[in-house]
Amino acid sequence: MPFGRNPGLDIKESSRCYMNFSLNGTDVSMANAIRRTMIAEVPTMAIDLVTVKENTSALHDEYIAHRLGLIPLYSENVDRFDYGFDCEKCEDYCAYCSVSFQIQVHATGDTAVRNVTSKDIVCTNLETEEWCHDVKPVHDSGDDAETGADSDGGNGILIARLSSSQRLDIRCIARKGIAKDHAKWSPMCTVSYRIVPPAVELVLEKLNSLLEQDAKEDLAVYSQGLLKVTNGFLQYEEPFLKGRIGITPDTTRRAGQLATQAGGKPSDIVRYNPEPERFDFTAETTGSMTPRFALLMALDILKKRVDNVMAHIH
Repeated sequence: MPFGRNPGLDIKESSRCYMNFSLNGTDVSMANAIRRTMIAEVPTMAIDLVTVKENTSALHDEYIAHRLGLIPLYSENVDRFDYGFDCEKCEDYCAYCSVSFQIQVHATGDTAVRNVTSKDIVCTNLETEEWCHDVKPVHDSGDDAETGADSDGGNGILIARLSSSQRLDIRCIARKGIAKDHAKWSPMCTVSYRIVPPAVELVLEKLNSLLEQDAKEDLAVYSQGLLKVTNGFLQYEEPFLKGRIGITPDTTRRAGQLATQAGGKPSDIVRYNPEPERFDFTAETTGSMTPRFALLMALDILKKRVDNVMAHIH
C-alpha cells in the first residue's frame, strides 16, 4: 500500500491527571476524532440522583445537588457497570448500574463553621457489592497525588459550609454516563492539540529583513498577542509556540500589505504547510481516571465503531 497510513503515538509525559503525547502518520480528521471521543464519549460515573432529606444550610437544595453532580468520581472500573437504560437486573437502579452514597453532617454547637466536603460523601453499599469499592470521590487536583481517588491529600472539594446547629442529610445515586448527555460525565478538563508544523506561519526572517521598526510595531499590535518585538526583531509569542492560538487571516493580510509597501511580495512572507508532520496533544482529566486510561478507552470506542461498520458491510 504505497499511500497507506501507519499512525504512531509517542507519550512524552504522563501523570495521574496530565499527559502530553504526539500522534503522527495521520491527518487532522483522526486527531479530532480522538480528541472529541476523549471529551464526550468516554463513560464515567457521576452523581445523577439526589434526595435531600434535611438541609438547613444557607444553600438551596438544587444548588447543592448541582455541586454534587460535578464532583469527579474515580471511574476506571466503569466497564463493570451497565448504563441505567440498559440494565436488565432492575427497573430503577441497583448495584449493577449504580453506586449509592450519603452525606450526614451536623455542625455541633462548639463548631464555628463546619465545611462539608467531598470527604463527607460515604458509599453505602460497600459491604454487599465489592465492585463498588473503587467508585469514590476525588478529593484533590492531582498535582501532587501519586495514586487514585483514595489519596488523603488536600481538604477535599468544598460542597457547603454549615453554621452551628445546621445539618445536611443527603442520599445520592451515581450512574454511568457520557458527556454527550451531560458535562458532569466527562473525564476530561481539557484535550487540545497543536499541528506541527502549523498550517500557516509567517516567515519572520523575511519580515524582519523587509520591515522598518514602525511597521514591525504596527504588525505586532495588529496581531493581538501573536507577535512581539524584542530587540528590534519580530518573534512569536508563547501562546502561538504552544499551539494555543493560530494566525488569523487578518494578521496574514496585514503582514502582506506591509511587505508589499516595503517592496516585497505577500507570497514571500507566508508559508503554507498542507501536510502536518504530527499532532502534539495535551490532555488533563478531572481525576476520575488517568489520561492514559481515557485515551485507551477512546481508541477502543473508535475501534468498535469501525468494527460495527465492517459487520454491516459483510
